Amino acid sequence: ADTYKDIEFNFTLTPLVQGKDNQLVHRLRAAATA
Repeated sequence: ADTYKDIEFNFTLTPLVQGKDNQLVHRLRAAATA
């Protein structure tokens, strides 16, 4: 379940990593994996 969730999460946010929302993405990922 966690693996699927992580894949879905990454698939959704990957485009944002290329933009200026990079820090926000990292914060969301940290919160999601916490």
